[in-house]
Amino acid sequence: KMFNVTNSLTPILIDLSYNKLKKLINLNQESSVATTILINNNNLTEIGLFNGIILKANNNNIKEVPCKNTSFNRNLFQINFNNNRIKYLQSHCFDIFYNSIRQYYLSNNQISHIDEEAFLRISNMNELDLSINDLTFMNSNLFKDLKELTYLNLSYNKLEHIDNNLTSPLIKL
Repeated sequence: KMFNVTNSLTPILIDLSYNKLKKLINLNQESSVATTILINNNNLTEIGLFNGIILKANNNNIKEVPCKNTSFNRNLFQINFNNNRIKYLQSHCFDIFYNSIRQYYLSNNQISHIDEEAFLRISNMNELDLSINDLTFMNSNLFKDLKELTYLNLSYNKLEHIDNNLTSPLIKL
């Protein structure tokens, strides 16, 4: 049910996909350089410590973006949480990645609400996928700090109205 990995050597890839993991409490390498962690297709509901560059946790049962009481690498480059059960993106949730996160994939969840300050200070993000969710409305200030964004996917949602100012800060789109 729980999995705990601690290494002093840095592997290039750790693949724990297609298991029956429910809770990942510590996937931490002492000296991380370029680690990719694959934990796709498990039964994960919670992810704890993580020290890598790319995290792929697609097709699990994650219900919220892990941001409180979680210690992720401050140099995390890419996060994939596609095909989970996330419903809400809360305010300041991505603050710990403000300098590093470049790609965030949240496709095919159940996201119906994104707090206005969810992406605050995430100025280096260049890819964001929120497709196949339950979004009906997006606040006009939602993307105000995402000035490096070159890819935004909002397809297959339930959007009824798009504010004219929603994409105005996105100067590279």
